[in-house]
Amino acid sequence: MKHRRHLVSVAVCAIALLIGGCGKKGGEENQAQSTGQETGQTAPQSGQATVAQSGTSAQSPGLELSADAAKNKEVLTQLNQGKEIAAVTADTLKGLLPEPLAGMKRTSASAERSQVIGMDTTTAEGEYEGQDGATLDLTITDIGNMAGALRTSMTAWASVTYDRKTATGYEKTGTYGGHKGVEEYNDEDKYGAIRVVVADRFLIELEGNNVTMDTMKKALDEVDLKKLAALASGS
Repeated sequence: MKHRRHLVSVAVCAIALLIGGCGKKGGEENQAQSTGQETGQTAPQSGQATVAQSGTSAQSPGLELSADAAKNKEVLTQLNQGKEIAAVTADTLKGLLPEPLAGMKRTSASAERSQVIGMDTTTAEGEYEGQDGATLDLTITDIGNMAGALRTSMTAWASVTYDRKTATGYEKTGTYGGHKGVEEYNDEDKYGAIRVVVADRFLIELEGNNVTMDTMKKALDEVDLKKLAALASGS
């Protein structure tokens, strides 16, 4: 999916570094709940807290990993003001992928929930195709119990406003449905992207090729941001 999958991974890893490091092996603590794609195939896929790290003790790897998962989960609970937050199910998030989107047919949809070393996240992805090579790619990520870490990491970013012009396009911050985000567009490539954070928990990334920014904003308007905010509040 072009740039988007990489961008989501980088964002989640950056948050994960605040509580325990990105890239650890999940072992027995790594579980995935996923829904199949429409093609019929299975979907692939700052507080002052002490972060759990693997040591060199004589414990078995499984026991050591389990202890790290418990400690990291405790750190995340502290960052979430004592609340234990569970990511929404894969089916719930997949159900928020519109069909169609901005008049384009959805060609694939998938979702996966992952629970790794105490972190609980869910990601849903949809691909859409229109006329004359127009495409849209939509990802919705629920960072679940990493929400508190996201609030910590995005404090500076959320207070910044900028409008940067380039030789071929622009990049600027904005507000979308009452939520802070950023958009970019390249006139030469006819490529655009909008990224929005909803309720300090849901990350929305929309990418378009051979489309206008107006089409992309129409597509974003069709994503139920109010429902996402309600899911974040538990209502």
